[in-house]
Amino acid sequence: MSIQPNQTTAAAAGVWAAVGGMAFEHWHASQTSLSSLSSNLLWGGFMLVFVLLPLFFFVIGRQPPFGRDWIRDPAERARYFLGVKRMLVWLVSAGLVAGAWTLIHRAME
Repeated sequence: MSIQPNQTTAAAAGVWAAVGGMAFEHWHASQTSLSSLSSNLLWGGFMLVFVLLPLFFFVIGRQPPFGRDWIRDPAERARYFLGVKRMLVWLVSAGLVAGAWTLIHRAME
């Protein structure tokens, strides 16, 4: 099975990162007895599972989006701008979900 990143997978990865990040931050704030090492390891695990791996597989893709001379080759330049577009979709979807989560959370307080 080959995962092909597109705008839909980028948006899903953004939603995954936002929901996971907000839930993890809420849980992490309630843990008062964590040592610095365990706290840092938990944050590292969160970044790996909710940000880096989805970003790699669902936004950027396994093939590098461009080579060293991407600016000269129109085909590579087009792939580069598709990657930039997917990154923007990822950021916007994560921002919208996090913003909505914050508004809902504050309204419930």
